[in-house]
Amino acid sequence: MNERMYTAAWQELFQQADAGARMSPASAGSGADGGGGKDLQHSGGPWTGAAGAAEDLRLSVTTARSRLTGAHDGIAAAGGGLGSLGVLKTVLASWEARLGAVGSECGDLAPKLRLVAKDQGEQEIKVKASFEGRDRSTGDEPGK
Repeated sequence: MNERMYTAAWQELFQQADAGARMSPASAGSGADGGGGKDLQHSGGPWTGAAGAAEDLRLSVTTARSRLTGAHDGIAAAGGGLGSLGVLKTVLASWEARLGAVGSECGDLAPKLRLVAKDQGEQEIKVKASFEGRDRSTGDEPGK
């Protein structure tokens, strides 16, 4: 994506935010107040699922890169007289670099997403514990 398109896409998001548009995850449900409702949780599902998807993508890209490289084995010897052989090598190198970068990014991202799931889960436990023992009708602690 070129810089001009990227800037336009971000500008559109900024305009939506300025107009008061709210973003919420698809898994948040549809509470009456526009929020995720009483059962919204950050840990587990979405973050762990995203980490798994990133790891699956890393594995798929690594396999695809290996198959692509293997498919080009012997082309230099077999196609020695082809004028396009140099271009083919350049395209192969470009795709190997792209797939390598995607695989590396996914490999870096998966553990970070798992850490978010862990951190959010721990935070949910703390928040839940802070509300235990409070009078739900007033929000006050019992006996006060």
